[in-house]
Amino acid sequence: MIPTTDAGSLRQASIGALLFDMDGVIYRGNAAIPGAAALIANLQAHQIPFLFLTNNATLTAAQFQAKLAILGIYVDQAAVFTSSMATAAWLSRQSAAGRRFWSLGKQACASRCWPRA
Repeated sequence: MIPTTDAGSLRQASIGALLFDMDGVIYRGNAAIPGAAALIANLQAHQIPFLFLTNNATLTAAQFQAKLAILGIYVDQAAVFTSSMATAAWLSRQSAAGRRFWSLGKQACASRCWPRA
């Protein structure tokens, strides 16, 4: 169970934001970890920034947002950062414009790296 951490104690500890892995931390399979929804609601109520991270490239950020909503965790799509998004950012920094890349993986990864894919 995840404790519904008091937002005041986070502020006192000078924590500016929280990063959460998703599978195994916020949910396991198709079930929320007990206390996860309350924790996120508490952070939102106290305007403490957080970001969900995942190395799972099988879903888009929008699909993860929908999954979280089914589990009772309501967040903006911008609160989800996937490995596909990290890959796209890395390729962008490598001056990938005009270069050809071969994408092996799920459509969620290819659509993020190459929006026309």
